[in-house]
Amino acid sequence: MKIICWIICGIFSSSLLIAQSPFKGVFKGIYNGEAINLYINEVNGIDLMGTLTDAQASYSVKAEINGNRFAGEAIHQTLSLRPVILGELLIDKMNITLVFDVAGNKTEVKVPLNREKNQPVSSANSVQKIKLPSGAELNPDLVGVWQKEENYNSGSGSDFMGSTFTQSMIFFDDGSVGDGGSAATISGSDFLGQSKSSGLKKMEGVVWYTRSNQLYLQITQNGTSQEAHLGRYYIENRSMLITGTNGTKILLRKIQ
Repeated sequence: MKIICWIICGIFSSSLLIAQSPFKGVFKGIYNGEAINLYINEVNGIDLMGTLTDAQASYSVKAEINGNRFAGEAIHQTLSLRPVILGELLIDKMNITLVFDVAGNKTEVKVPLNREKNQPVSSANSVQKIKLPSGAELNPDLVGVWQKEENYNSGSGSDFMGSTFTQSMIFFDDGSVGDGGSAATISGSDFLGQSKSSGLKKMEGVVWYTRSNQLYLQITQNGTSQEAHLGRYYIENRSMLITGTNGTKILLRKIQ
């Protein structure tokens, strides 16, 4: 379901059957009076590729996705410019940050973009009254803000690149689900880029519940509900380990 892709997909697994990546499409904005266009035309697993253009230049974008964010490089088509690019997707809005390093001088360029109106991401209908499926319960031990952290490193010396992504999900005591915010940091031997978004808001059409030690989500869209089995969960010392039906293990830490 597209409405939950940008938060749930980053925390759990691809077994939620997301029909199409919400990153794919055309995003447009204005920076210093000039049109900025980001064309994301290929998304393969956790990688995306596309083109970033302005009035003077064109860049090939290659990046890695984590939740509703991505981090990578924007490579100039003719000049030897390879700025770091960070992106954050919020439904139909994309905030990007370019980190340029020219002769040791670093410059950050932040540009807000909007998805083309003819390529909207559909939203779910609101859950007017939360009604749990038969046999479902709300385990109070799950109520709170849970955070997942991932670290990536590659290369060494002057070619070193490292990144840290954190993403949070909120399980409310009424069964609703919320976005707890996310953050990304990418660094190398001579650059540093950071991006952060706040959360603490409920997500429409999504309900959590448990059966025994199994965790589920119910996603309602256009009047139709679908159950997603996230897997078996185990909680100890403010940490929760979720083992998916395919054996994938996700470790979350309770931060609130």
